[in-house]
Amino acid sequence: MKLYSAKVRLAGNILNEVWVTNVTAAELHLLVRIHSGGDNFPLAEVNETGSVARTDRKERSRLTQKYLDWNLGNGAKLIREVLGADGVALPQYYAPPVSEEIEDEYDFDQPEKTEEEVIEDLAKPVSVIAPRRTRVPRGGLAAENVTKHAEAE
Repeated sequence: MKLYSAKVRLAGNILNEVWVTNVTAAELHLLVRIHSGGDNFPLAEVNETGSVARTDRKERSRLTQKYLDWNLGNGAKLIREVLGADGVALPQYYAPPVSEEIEDEYDFDQPEKTEEEVIEDLAKPVSVIAPRRTRVPRGGLAAENVTKHAEAE
């Protein structure tokens, strides 16, 4: 199970941020649920810091103890809602929301192609390199047969 450090925006407020360290992906999912609702995503600067040998059952138990008193004793209900019922596998790694990745990689200033340009691009020929076919030597693929066959060619 991977461990992370992250900046948590309490209630999604960028003016109220705290660092958490050595938290699992499952705990990050809980923190997202607890601190959602503001104008911003509740996690920032999530970095992998290591890993820990812990079973899903032990991790679920640890999280239940840690968040049991959340929201007037509704922590166990929160854990079931976010992570599923007992026996359901917990997330082993954290993946950031897709919207954050797209903003970093997509150039929004680039003009979009028209339908005609897309059709022209699809109509262009594509070069395909056919794989070279090799013969299997008599006697199968034993090392001595392959060596003899290669020397004969």
